[in-house]
Amino acid sequence: MGGGIQRHANLDKILSYARSFEDYSAKISVLPNVHGFLDWFNTLADNEADSRGLITNEFSVNVLTYHGAKGLEWPVVILYGLDKEHEPNTFEVRVHAKDRIDFKQPLAGRSIRFWPWPYKSAFGKRTGYKHFQDCCHGSKDFPLLEARQRMEALRLLYVGFTRARDFLVIPFKGGTEQCWLQMVMEGGMEALGYKKDIVCDRTVKGNNVISTPFRLWVTAYDEKAEEVAPIEKEVETFTQRPAKVYAPYLVNPSGAVEVEELTYKDSLTIHDSFASVVNSYEEKTDFGSFMHRFLCAFHPSMTDGEAKLLLERIDKDEDFKKVHKELIPQVRSFYSWIDKEFKGATIRKELPVMMEQDGQLIEGVVDMVIETETTVTIIDYKTFTSDDAALSARAKSFSGQVKSYMDIMGKGFPGRNIRGGIYFIMSGKFLEVG
Repeated sequence: MGGGIQRHANLDKILSYARSFEDYSAKISVLPNVHGFLDWFNTLADNEADSRGLITNEFSVNVLTYHGAKGLEWPVVILYGLDKEHEPNTFEVRVHAKDRIDFKQPLAGRSIRFWPWPYKSAFGKRTGYKHFQDCCHGSKDFPLLEARQRMEALRLLYVGFTRARDFLVIPFKGGTEQCWLQMVMEGGMEALGYKKDIVCDRTVKGNNVISTPFRLWVTAYDEKAEEVAPIEKEVETFTQRPAKVYAPYLVNPSGAVEVEELTYKDSLTIHDSFASVVNSYEEKTDFGSFMHRFLCAFHPSMTDGEAKLLLERIDKDEDFKKVHKELIPQVRSFYSWIDKEFKGATIRKELPVMMEQDGQLIEGVVDMVIETETTVTIIDYKTFTSDDAALSARAKSFSGQVKSYMDIMGKGFPGRNIRGGIYFIMSGKFLEVG
């Protein structure tokens, strides 16, 4: 495989991030773990603070900021943008502080200053630029702030100059006056040995500014490109292919689409519908969760008193108290039907299942699995209540979910008959797959 050097550098970078994460976790007194490390990576990405591993070999070209280049060295370094005019950094957010810090009052004498600069070079120097610039330069604070900023810029320039082991290349446009280098370093390019208005490409052994040999490359961009004669040729166009859409890897059966070929038998009445049905309950997701919890925790051997206590514990806020009285006998009827239909069966509730199929991972939880020597039946609970026609339509909409669970059971129990259906609790109906 290609890119081995980059992959190795990326692994070194991950190790570096891991050490940084351990240090960070120790500072905030948190035990580092894999989940926290991955979440920390996401935070780095959100703040654009993550980066690939840096390759340093004879074939690599590394592009860095001056700050990012600190402590590193290369045989050849090219300093780009010294002939550009940059926005005045004096107008950025700055912290003012005393020369010495008082550890008892670390914030004493410190303040934050921000001067807005409305003239971005990308939009040109509009009306009022000169007057605004004169006002800034004539202010009391500007000379001191400009001197501090120039010293900081010189430090960065020194970092750039000293990153080169053999040659320092400075591409520069001749005739440039108001450039960043000119404003930062007294004398600008002339201090580096450049003679004004002369195009050159030569090696300077060193001077009073830079002791390291560097390549001074000054070019002129004033010449216009030669006009190209028009070519009479038909334009070739290529139709863009539609983007290929891949199915999601992780699939939850509850979101499966309806399966047309899957049908249901006529509904079977297990018990009467709830007389105290409150239609608004169906719209509440926590009502379905409440019913699932009770059906999972209930056991036929419980006394009515134990079942009532269980209901109170599950529905501690008594949001669904209207169904408490009917729920216990109706669920007992459900288990009586199971005992009659599936004699000697093993019942498993809220069973997690998982299966890989066609490059996708299907993962979900089956409400109930009834296992006998010859059959395995999956039952899904629903709290909808209506007439038989409406229940059949509802069951059809969940056919994808039921089929997914039946397929998983078929792989897990080869040779057994797989059955499936939906138990509509509030209506007391069971619809089995035909």
